[in-house]
Amino acid sequence: MAVNVIKDTPPSTADGRQIFLSSAVGDSLEVQYTGCGDDITNGVRLAGADFVMDITEAGDTTIEFQFLDWVDILGGVCHYLGANHGDYMHYEVYAPATPATENTGAGGYIKYPIGDGMNIFIPHPTAEGDWDLDLEETLNANVAFTKVVPIPDANKEGFFNWDADTETVTVAPGMNGTHNLLDFAMPLGRMINKCWVLGDGTENYLVPASYSAKRLLPHWIHKVTTHRTGTGTLEIVWMLFLARTTTQPES
Repeated sequence: MAVNVIKDTPPSTADGRQIFLSSAVGDSLEVQYTGCGDDITNGVRLAGADFVMDITEAGDTTIEFQFLDWVDILGGVCHYLGANHGDYMHYEVYAPATPATENTGAGGYIKYPIGDGMNIFIPHPTAEGDWDLDLEETLNANVAFTKVVPIPDANKEGFFNWDADTETVTVAPGMNGTHNLLDFAMPLGRMINKCWVLGDGTENYLVPASYSAKRLLPHWIHKVTTHRTGTGTLEIVWMLFLARTTTQPES
């Protein structure tokens, strides 16, 4: 009789070569399915906005949520009842504007215009700028992330650095930083675009294990919008599959 033996050695081919399996989850991360965000106001994990919508009127309904630490979204699933032809969902992430205090002629930073009334903050070498930023102040007393909102610079030519372990924001010497700070809300991507729903059913938007997930900072806001075409109740719930530094609720 054949017996299946579970081994703790890496998988290998018939000629002994090791098989490497790609994974989107780093060694220091834990994985979690969750049906809610974190409570940013009180600093409590898994106690924020529930991923539930009960919609009775036509138009757009929106839920926003955040997490207390940075996350990778590996996938998710959506369940719905009572959907009409033409009903759909968006899932996007955006970064709110970095707040600044005006200090004309004596500030540590200037605003450099990048078009359409939008500006990027640049450190002033002699503190004769028009704006001050507090790089250490947290969003509130119950979270570890800052009130200033780092945005990655794809070319690594930013004016600031953000440290994922310490959650600190610092000025980058020589314009070689990994992040920037902006004075406007920045759309960062529509992760699910028009997830069509019809009748009663389930939509899976799980991604392959080889997917290279993007790190989503705790400063950023997740936004789910459901478009309803008619009357009658549309019920929607969804879950996210996350990789994050901890999955434990705060005690």
